[in-house]
Amino acid sequence: MDIVKKNLVALSVAIALSGCGGNNGDSPPPQSNPSTPTPPVATPSATLLPQQNAQYADVFSVDLTDLGLPSTLTASDLSVTSGNVRGLTVKDGQLRFITLSDDGVDQDVVIRVTANGQQFDLPVLVSSTRPIAIDEAVHAAEDPTAPLPAPTPLLVKGMGQGNTLTATDLSFTISGAPAFSVDSSSATVEDRDGHIVNLAALWTFDPATNTFTIPAAKMATLLTGLPNTSLTVSVGLVSEDGDYAKAYDFLAVKGGATLTGSVVDINGQPVTSLAGRLIGLRGAADGVRRVVAIGADGSFSAANLLADTYEATILDAEFPGFNSATIPIYPTTTAASVTITYTGDNATKTTQAAKSVSGGKATATRTTSTTTQNGSGPASRNAAPQQNMLQPFAATPSTCETVSDNVSVFQAIAAQKDQTISCNGTVTVPQGTSNVSLSISVATDEYPTYTTSQSQYNDTWSYSVSGLPGGATSASGSVNTSHYTQGTITKTQCVDVSTYTKSGPLTFQLALAATNVGDSALPTIVTATYKPSCDGSLSVTRADFGTKLPDGSPVIKPIKTTGNLPGSYVSLPIATVKTDWGVPLTVKYQPKEAKITKARIGVLVGGQPVWAADDILPKASKNGAGVVSFANLVMPAFALQRFTGKTTFVVELTGTVDGKEVTSKGKEGVVYVGSDSTVTPMFFGGEFVGAARRYGQGSPDAGGDSWIVDKALTWILPKSYLFNDVSALHVKQTATGRSVMGHSGHSDGHQLDLRYADGLGGFTGALNGDGEAQAIANTLNAAKQEVASNAAQKPKLALVTKWINDNRAMIEAEAPGARRIYIGKSFIEKALISGAFADGTPIPGVTKWTNKPAIVKPEDAHMHHWHISLQQ
Repeated sequence: MDIVKKNLVALSVAIALSGCGGNNGDSPPPQSNPSTPTPPVATPSATLLPQQNAQYADVFSVDLTDLGLPSTLTASDLSVTSGNVRGLTVKDGQLRFITLSDDGVDQDVVIRVTANGQQFDLPVLVSSTRPIAIDEAVHAAEDPTAPLPAPTPLLVKGMGQGNTLTATDLSFTISGAPAFSVDSSSATVEDRDGHIVNLAALWTFDPATNTFTIPAAKMATLLTGLPNTSLTVSVGLVSEDGDYAKAYDFLAVKGGATLTGSVVDINGQPVTSLAGRLIGLRGAADGVRRVVAIGADGSFSAANLLADTYEATILDAEFPGFNSATIPIYPTTTAASVTITYTGDNATKTTQAAKSVSGGKATATRTTSTTTQNGSGPASRNAAPQQNMLQPFAATPSTCETVSDNVSVFQAIAAQKDQTISCNGTVTVPQGTSNVSLSISVATDEYPTYTTSQSQYNDTWSYSVSGLPGGATSASGSVNTSHYTQGTITKTQCVDVSTYTKSGPLTFQLALAATNVGDSALPTIVTATYKPSCDGSLSVTRADFGTKLPDGSPVIKPIKTTGNLPGSYVSLPIATVKTDWGVPLTVKYQPKEAKITKARIGVLVGGQPVWAADDILPKASKNGAGVVSFANLVMPAFALQRFTGKTTFVVELTGTVDGKEVTSKGKEGVVYVGSDSTVTPMFFGGEFVGAARRYGQGSPDAGGDSWIVDKALTWILPKSYLFNDVSALHVKQTATGRSVMGHSGHSDGHQLDLRYADGLGGFTGALNGDGEAQAIANTLNAAKQEVASNAAQKPKLALVTKWINDNRAMIEAEAPGARRIYIGKSFIEKALISGAFADGTPIPGVTKWTNKPAIVKPEDAHMHHWHISLQQ
């Protein structure tokens, strides 16, 4: 049974559906435009702390020192005043709790903290990675001051929980809408890989109810051909007269695989002491986040899992990430099973005897969790190593730790296909120790060939440290994301333990895990190296881009992930630096006593950092006590060429430690966006495309309107199209997720607004749509008069015919590389789709658009331009 939160957001009943694998209550299908969660406000007696961000099916943690709270807090000082979370506690100087299943809507959580006689409210926004709401495509008018139209709900009947497509009638309509046009209305479903199916070819229209319906029999046939991945349904409904046109997008799924699992001890026996404890299931590609409960016999199950690579983790706020396994669900999988080997609530519960080392004691156990399924995975490879990784030590089957010269090394080495190899260890730090060094690295031979191609051999890894004050807690990932830009990622830190070893030894635990997904070739290795002292170095322990500016505006991550491609997008200046706004950046370092004198930021290109020339430290809003932060960092220029794909930002700090100048290791200063270490860079299109190729630049948008990914820039450069809006600087949005340029989309660098072909062989003539397409309307009317009067010469009719043919041919040519195409409604829709004048009279010599791509949809705000959303 899935464990979900209560829906605390005031939503229309029509949209309160669970997400994929969400709650199992009976809920109606979703509707458009959910209410936006209102951020909590502290009660008059409590001080409001800065809002934090969390993900579902996870252990949320935040350092008490980052909140300005005392480290002496205990769990009894905390309470939940809003939201539904579990396991609220304090551990290792952090406030922690467990989040539940993603049911398709965001949740506002408020934690009440009592400290030194005062009360504080900590707001935490738990964001859905698979929102269920139907998103109406509302785009900016040519006049940017024009008010936006009121939202219009799309009514959908026939979907199951979490927008599941089923073998029942599936219907679409809009309440109170005028009679729809069969020819101009459309619908498609798109899978994760960009394959598109025309749903309009399957539906029938009932004029009595103004409803389009795909019958159950055709839905059954459709489902057999759809992959078990995330799906996006797009619907465009257009009235017969063309003056009413609405377009919508929403996420959907088809019934997926069923997972059964069991938790066993290191001897393979079921663990019966964990009844009611929770397991988090997190998908690497499609964002599924589920929580299921462990039964009295140690078993658990989850239904309808999409094809993806899942991490299954026993959620424990005291020891996060200590017991986990990876489960690949392949496209043909219908049933899978997994065993998670449980070593106890901490790694001290092992059967291995402690070994004496100069820096203390170390104990480690190597365990294996296994997966079986009935699906077909990728073919096994006979692949040579992709890089020169450190060779793993020769570990016996029962241990995963070696000791040499006061250094203790723990390793989890991915081995046989789809088996999770774990290394759980304990280190005892002797009384009187001042500081210790802990370095954790994750290396994979899947880099670069297989990670950059986003292959199915998407190995997974994780590590977690508990009981080391101020040390790393936990991290996990899949190599397609974490190792897209480099083969080895490393985190090294020096931890001051003097306070904790004054009166006795300090014991901390660690857990490492790695899984070879798809086959047994090209391993991924997680290594933790412990030393009983530090070398006086400076290290970046964590760096994060924030996703909200000081004024609350979202940046970097698009909120609407139906009209936009999900991911993280950061504008990367080459020659043009835009100072209108920047991005929040927080960098933590050790030792905290270091005096930071310089900071620079770079990006990884070809596995190596390219640094901006500017020292960014003068822009910092805080510098000291282990933190350098930037409330609104204006990104400096980078001396590089634009490039395709993703990158990783890194930061490097220089400062003094004990009077000696030191510099952190640049490649270790990875900047994260949430749990993602890679972002998609956007480049300023105005640097590459001349002013003659732009339109609508009389009143330029703040920050620029042409931030574009390299693939889209490569697409537009050789063409003659005039274009305007692409994306805003760092995809800045309003609080509701609209681009600050006024669009519901345009927040992924892949979407462009373009003038129509002018019928004269170019794009600058009067019929390109300028002036809300009034010249097009006038020419159509003049052509109609020529026809009505049977004029001997019909130049306007000839121009209209050429205009229609040119635009149809242009759109047909571009459709194969697109996800969405929007055109204008009314007389534009009538001419292009129906081959008719505005009143429906056929245009002589022009037929209906029989080859109209299924992704073409008329929409309100596209009279003066057409819109294309390119595939990723």
